[in-house]
This record gives sequence, C-alpha cells and structure tokens, in this order.
Amino acid sequence: MAGLNTYVDADIAAELGLSGGAPVATQAYPKAAPLASPAALNPEAIPAGHDPLEHIDIDEMTDEELEALQEQLEIKDEDAAPSLSETLDAVAECFTPEAFVDGVETMVETGDFNDTLTRLSEATGVDMATASTLVETAVMEASPVASEHIGDERWAALVYAASRTDDTFARRIVSDVVTGRLDPSRLSQAYDWWWQSLPDADEF
Repeated sequence: MAGLNTYVDADIAAELGLSGGAPVATQAYPKAAPLASPAALNPEAIPAGHDPLEHIDIDEMTDEELEALQEQLEIKDEDAAPSLSETLDAVAECFTPEAFVDGVETMVETGDFNDTLTRLSEATGVDMATASTLVETAVMEASPVASEHIGDERWAALVYAASRTDDTFARRIVSDVVTGRLDPSRLSQAYDWWWQSLPDADEF
C-alpha cells in the first residue's frame, strides 16, 4: 500500500477501504513491515522450480567469500557507468571524488544516516530535511531502471531493508545501483544473494 509505505494483509486493507474493491496482493517480503501477516507471506520471490542459488550456502561462507561474490557483481571503476540519478550527480559535484566515496562507504558500513545527512547538509548548504529529500529523490530516480530488472516489489523490499533495518548487504546493493557501481543487469543475481543471506530465508 504505497500510501502507507507498508505491506497490508488483504482483509485489513478491505476494512480500511484501501482495496477499492479489487483484490489486494498478499505477497510480501521478510522484514518488510510490522503489519504483514505471517500467513500471507510468500517472501522467497524466486520463480517456482528455479532457485539459482540452491548450490550456495550463504551461512557457511566466510566474509572473504562474500566479498568475492560482491566483486563479481560490481562494475570496476574504469568501467563504471553514470549513476541512475541526476540528483545524485548534482550532489556528487559538491564533494571531492574521495569525500563522496568515503561518505557512501561510511553509510553502507555503519548505517548511520544522520552522519550521511550531516555531510550532505554541510556540503550543499541545505538543511537536514532537504538533505533527506535529496537522498530519497536519488533512490526514486533509480527505481524505474531497478524495477525493470527485478520488479517493483523486490526493489521496494531491498530499499526497505536498506533504509529501515540494519542490513549492510541491502544498503550495499541499493547504493551501488543508484551510484552506477552495480550494473542493473546484475541486480537480479544480487537480489537472489541478498534473499539467501537473510537469517529466516530457509523458514519459508
């Protein structure tokens, strides 16, 4: 339910008058929102009968092996494409290249969005609320391309995990897509790896 920024069970949506008489999708994703009913979850989001990662056991992988998987997905600096957001490009011009990369990496590693907004506010001269809007706009501008490759719901699940939970992997994927470091054609594979990394993935 876009207006509520959450996933809502079909019967709850009907009670709230949000369904408009049409069936409400019951498919949601793990850790998506507190209103999602466990009975309505189908979070795997992988086509039936095809799990491209069935031979990969994320839980048994070392940090070095996970980093190697990430490097397979990322675009090398010399091949990096432009970002998917004109807003982000404008913001990046307010930083030195090194400071911009450092800010993104710090946000990914720590999840400290207040630090990110403070850096952005100081560099651009806007207030914190406007800085927050700039970040949201950058992600929104990248969403059409990301959704084209993995669908609106999967992309929304990644963005939710990146912005509302302590999920470093999700933050890495979203930031790399928006900045152009992750080729959108590889986003489906990145999503699958992210899904397999969730601690409750094997319960569904």
